[in-house]
Amino acid sequence: PTPEPTPTPEPTPTPEPTPEKVKYYREEEPAAAADDGEYDPKVLEEELRRAFAAYDGDGDGEMARGEFRFAMSKAGLRYTADEFEKVWSTEFNGKPSLDFGDFARFVVKHDVEPPVALEQTGGHDATEL
Repeated sequence: PTPEPTPTPEPTPTPEPTPEKVKYYREEEPAAAADDGEYDPKVLEEELRRAFAAYDGDGDGEMARGEFRFAMSKAGLRYTADEFEKVWSTEFNGKPSLDFGDFARFVVKHDVEPPVALEQTGGHDATEL
């Protein structure tokens, strides 16, 4: 009798490369970040506080609607007047201004890159608000 042919094993699929973990809030992690690739929450809070203070024009600890809209435009979010009204009414229940907590929750919830501080962008005047 003739020997049976030996079956050829099916090729195993090559696993797809795992994409690198997305780094949030900065293109390069600061040295203070943990070695596991996670972004340091303390660094994020400091960055958010600097951004909030930079766009809190009168320094009263509240960000007015125009200040917030300008800050978000610097972060790359540009809204029409209607879009902005919808965001403001749904996210902030139509409050007259935002405190740091409101600002930070919005930025983190919507994965927004914190806006660059004014001293790095050349500042703005009231006509831009």
